[in-house]
Amino acid sequence: MLLRILNRSSVPTNELYELINDSKTKRACVTIGRISEHLSTLEHIIDPYLTGVPNNISEYELAGAHKKWFAINRNNLLSAMSSLSVAFEEYAMLFADASVAVEEATDLNSSLQKLYSFMLKGFEEITKLLGALESTSFLEEILSVASELRRSYSNLKLILTNQVILPALFALREEAREDTLNLIAVELTRK
Repeated sequence: MLLRILNRSSVPTNELYELINDSKTKRACVTIGRISEHLSTLEHIIDPYLTGVPNNISEYELAGAHKKWFAINRNNLLSAMSSLSVAFEEYAMLFADASVAVEEATDLNSSLQKLYSFMLKGFEEITKLLGALESTSFLEEILSVASELRRSYSNLKLILTNQVILPALFALREEAREDTLNLIAVELTRK
């Protein structure tokens, strides 16, 4: 694990957590892990990986399966969106006490507000599409709405991954790398 950190390779957040000394950075590590987890939960519900599906399934059967799947998982979907929103709010609160210089240089608060607004609009669109899927019985409409649900989720995931998760993971890896190098330096000076 230490070698991966030093080489700047990808490391899971739970392993990063063990190497970071700063409590605020540890909280960020946990929060990013939760955001990733909630996105994965949403992905499993909106675009599940299916096995054992026959190749000759009809559109009628596929539409029925979609309608049944989303009816069964509606509460799970809404709960995952709510949990993702809370995790993002926790992430944003970590930067609430950022210095004035950081705020001016990065326009951090405005950026986080825009991301949060985009996420809420995505949730609103997903909820609206879920309602449309539940209210229709037409085959083409069910398949079209299910496709739109996947598209909306993909847009949401793309933005959150590229604007929140990946930059935060990079910063966390660098922090863990710096803490590891400091620890190695301390150990070498003791000898």
